[in-house]
Amino acid sequence: HKKDVITDVSLLKAKVLNQIHPSEQCCFLLKLGRFYMNNIFPKLEISSIKEQKGLNHLANSVLGLKIELKHCHSSMRCPCGDQSHKIMEDFRETFYQMETEAAIIKAIGDLNILIRWLEKNYQG
Repeated sequence: HKKDVITDVSLLKAKVLNQIHPSEQCCFLLKLGRFYMNNIFPKLEISSIKEQKGLNHLANSVLGLKIELKHCHSSMRCPCGDQSHKIMEDFRETFYQMETEAAIIKAIGDLNILIRWLEKNYQG
């Protein structure tokens, strides 16, 4: 994200995402989607109609993914283990150590890392 001026911190790291055990990926994505829907998208300030449309599309995509994962999770095909809890704990801790606006901008910018990881692991 062009407004992201904090270059020495990353909330999502490709190396960490690549180490998530396949059995915990669903749980991690569900927790991450919930965090974005509750803590990031509602607080994001948008300055243009174009940005608003882009954000709405992005938020709807994350919400759709979260809903699909919730169905998977409720049928117990999406176990949550220590690894997914630890990664989300680290994400939250880093997020809350930053100034609120900077953390939100960083989280939006880091979605590129998540999208690349999803494309690599789930493109069928």
